[in-house]
Amino acid sequence: MKPSTYAGYSTYWNRYLKPRVGKYALRDFTVAVVASPLKDISRMHKLNRYTVTKIRSVLSGIFNYAMSEGHFPSRSAADNPASRARIPESATQQV
Repeated sequence: MKPSTYAGYSTYWNRYLKPRVGKYALRDFTVAVVASPLKDISRMHKLNRYTVTKIRSVLSGIFNYAMSEGHFPSRSAADNPASRARIPESATQQV
């Protein structure tokens, strides 16, 4: 991946996700566990929907990688908990 892509993913992970999901084991994630930090992030940081969607996308990529490596139990791509988590309504519509 390009250095700029890595830097963006790394920022989203370190700033928004790691403080909220670092306590969970990969096997413990469900759609509800993914949705809860997204709600918290959008309330605490007043982010727009695009940014919260990007954060969810980073989580989805993590789960896709874990599933392809056999570290997250799944039968299909539909089992990715991040892809089914809704973007919270508390995320603003505009920047």
